[in-house]
Amino acid sequence: MSAGLSRQELGDAVGRSAGMIGHYETGEHEPPLSVLRAIADATGTGLLDLLGVEIAPRDLLHLLVDYGANLSPVAHPETGHPIPGIIIGVQVIDGGDDDL
Repeated sequence: MSAGLSRQELGDAVGRSAGMIGHYETGEHEPPLSVLRAIADATGTGLLDLLGVEIAPRDLLHLLVDYGANLSPVAHPETGHPIPGIIIGVQVIDGGDDDL
C-alpha cells in the first residue's frame, strides 16, 4: 500500500474495513467520493493524483459545475461584485455513502 499504510491502517483512517480497502484496490467496488477524499487525506495524496487524473483547471471547473458543485466567487473588496474567474469555495454533494 502506498504511503506506508497497511490495508488495516488505511481502513481505520477512513472508516472502512481492511477487506473493503482490498475491494477498492482490486476494483471490485468503487469507493464513494467521501471515502476517496479520506484516502487522499490519509495518504497525503491529492485527490486527482490518487485517481491518476490530469485535467486542465478550466475543464475541472466545468466538470464540477456539471456534477452540481456550488461555486463561491471572490467578491471585490470595494464593490462587493464577484471577480470573474476566482473561486474561493467549492461544495460538492456526494451522491451517497453506502457502506458495502
